[in-house]
This record gives sequence, C-alpha cells and structure tokens, in this order.
Amino acid sequence: MKILPCIIVAAIAVLSASCGTYRYYQPSFNAALFRDKGELHLSGNVGSSGATLKAAVSISDKIGMVALYNGGILEYRPREFELGAGYIVPGKAFFLAGLGFGSNFEYTDSTHTAKSYRGDFYRPFLQVNGGVTGGTIFKGVKGDLIAVFKANYFSYKGRHLDGTNDPINSGYLTLEPGLMVGLGSRTFRFDFTVGMPFRPAFVGLSSRSEARTFPASAAAGISFVFGRKR
Repeated sequence: MKILPCIIVAAIAVLSASCGTYRYYQPSFNAALFRDKGELHLSGNVGSSGATLKAAVSISDKIGMVALYNGGILEYRPREFELGAGYIVPGKAFFLAGLGFGSNFEYTDSTHTAKSYRGDFYRPFLQVNGGVTGGTIFKGVKGDLIAVFKANYFSYKGRHLDGTNDPINSGYLTLEPGLMVGLGSRTFRFDFTVGMPFRPAFVGLSSRSEARTFPASAAAGISFVFGRKR
C-alpha cells in the first residue's frame, strides 16, 4: 500500500497551493454500506480537508446512523461535525440525510501566527451510498467499491481578519459525486475516497466576499468493520 502515502502528500500539496482563494474544503464522505444489523464502522483518514474521524452504525436491518469530525492540520483549520441517519438496503445502498456544522479559519502562512479570516457554517445534506461492500477479491482479501452522491446547502457567515473586518457571507447548493475504494480483510481496510463538489450555477462567486468551496476532495486512510456476520 505504498500508494497511500503518495496520495496523502499529493492532497496536502494541492491544499497548500490553493489556500487563500477558497474558504471551505468539503470533508471526505462517510461512505458506509451495511450488510447486517449491529454493524459498527470506524475510520480515520487524512486528505484535502485535513484529518477526519468517522463512525457509522446499523441500529436495525433498515436504519443506520453516521457521525463525522473533521479538523485541520495545515494552514486551513476547520472544526466540523456531521450527523446523519437513513434507510438501509442491506449490502446494496444507504439513503441518508443529515447536518454538517462548525467553524473554520485560515492562517496566513506556515508560521501559524496570523489568521486571514474566520467564520461559522452549517450544511444540511442528502446523500446516497451504493455499491459493493466486503466482496471477496482473492482468497481472504476483501474489498469495497462504493459510489456516493451528496447534495449540500452550504451557509457561511464570517469576516476577514486583515484589518478590514470585511464580511464573508454565502448560501448556495453544491452537488458532489464521488467514489470510495477499500481493500483489506473482513474487519480492516485501507481506503481511498475522492469527490468533486461543484456549484450548479453559471455565475461565479467572489473570492473576497463569499466562501467558495474547493472543487475537489481526496483522502486516504484506514477503516474497521465490527459485527459483520459474513
């Protein structure tokens, strides 16, 4: 799995190069897909939005719940939470709705002394996960291939910290198709997640007075699945 460190380094490089033009970086998907009642999924990854911890549980054959925390590790520093719940089609799909919320700021440079802006946001969303989870690839090697589609309404209120105190306000829809690929055993996986959030509009947003979302997300990490019967 030597490719994973390379992916992480590339994601961090992209993030570093783009800081200062975008005010929000979408965290990686919670791409859970359940096969049995009582499954518990725990995962952690590092990518374009920072470091993310995720959990998901199937409380019955048909109902699942998810939670996420995202925190920054470079100049961009979010403190973001996500909670959701939805309907399970065992082994095939997961339809969910939820709310993301939190705050963020960005340091002006790598010395981490001065901040360029800060703000608070909330993000209600609808999401669909579908694909294959726990499929046997070779002998004891298992894999996941899960497609995700997510619709968010992103609302942001903040201000510049450069002495002007100029406001940063936004409210807009984003659509995000993506994919999660996992490889490992029945209980442990290496995973890689990519997404492409975009705003379906012909008029662009101001890089000064509005909070633009970075149009790509990528993360790599590990995940654990407990309680799966087969």
